[in-house]
Amino acid sequence: MLRKLSKLLERMRKSHDDRDYNDCILAARLVIENDLNSQVFNQKGQSYICSCNSKAKNTKEAIQSCSEMLKSNPNDAESLYNRAQAHIVEENLDDGK
Repeated sequence: MLRKLSKLLERMRKSHDDRDYNDCILAARLVIENDLNSQVFNQKGQSYICSCNSKAKNTKEAIQSCSEMLKSNPNDAESLYNRAQAHIVEENLDDGK
């Protein structure tokens, strides 16, 4: 299982770096699904889902996934930034905080 998670984490990171955001989101979801009990892997996957949705301009999904990430880590700067960017694109400037 550890080998499978390692490959998924590498795929997630590479997809993000290659700007293949749909594959990044898919790989991140698979990371979460493969180890539901690990808070570390769950947060890493959720963070990538937030980031990739934001960069892919999937604004509604970005707001939702970033808000989900912020439930477990309310001071995560990248998630706060990505959620704010999604609110700006949606022109919800009052919610972009």
